[in-house]
Amino acid sequence: MTYRLLALDLDGTVMGRSSAISPRIKRTIERALEKGVVVTLATGRVFGSALPFAQELGIRAPIISSQGAMIRAPLKRPLAEWTIPLALAHRLIAVGREAGLQLSAYVGDILCLESQGPQVYPPSVEVKVVEDLFSSLPGEPHKMRFEGDEGVIWTLASLLPEQFRGLLNLARPDPFSLQATHREASKGQGLAYLARHLGIPREEVMAIGDYDNDVDMVAWAGLGVAMGNASPRLLAVADEVVPPLDEEGAAVAIERYILK
Repeated sequence: MTYRLLALDLDGTVMGRSSAISPRIKRTIERALEKGVVVTLATGRVFGSALPFAQELGIRAPIISSQGAMIRAPLKRPLAEWTIPLALAHRLIAVGREAGLQLSAYVGDILCLESQGPQVYPPSVEVKVVEDLFSSLPGEPHKMRFEGDEGVIWTLASLLPEQFRGLLNLARPDPFSLQATHREASKGQGLAYLARHLGIPREEVMAIGDYDNDVDMVAWAGLGVAMGNASPRLLAVADEVVPPLDEEGAAVAIERYILK
């Protein structure tokens, strides 16, 4: 099978905590692009945070950002976007406060939160520290994020899907956080939208990921690949498993299934 569209998760797949992309991974992506493959990033990061990595990798196709809530190419207006209605955003804020979790809301590239930790954000992301998130949202958020104790996050991830059934998509990008998006916004739905836009059939789409928020994307793709360091849920739906991040599994997958 020839794969014409490649979707790559960023954190835990293409790069680790240092946000450094290895020369081998860069080179395999470059070779895939030279071969005519459309390469995109599918990430929970907002567009402005993902854009520098797309530019570093030479990716010009629309990026699936904010957990699928925005599909946008560099230097262009969004191809598609989905936001959380304010009434639902207010309900999520109440849930976060009751659970004692830190909650942040992303309205485009504006990050709104009530207290800022040590994390450093790229210049393209505007950080607004507000006194009351409930009354200070500048618009409908593309994504909301709970952060805190792993056990509390796990409990919320188990209970909220029933509470917000048919209203929101909920996904864990790591053990300590839970992300909420519009019901039509997920990496899998975003990838399906982009493939239709490009006229590329599902069978010719390959996706690589490492955690629970990649599950529907990896399951939807014609070839779904899990990193060796992937979560059990992702491993259960993947067609193939490659070495972990520290062994450059993303490069192995591209070499094995696209550059062969």
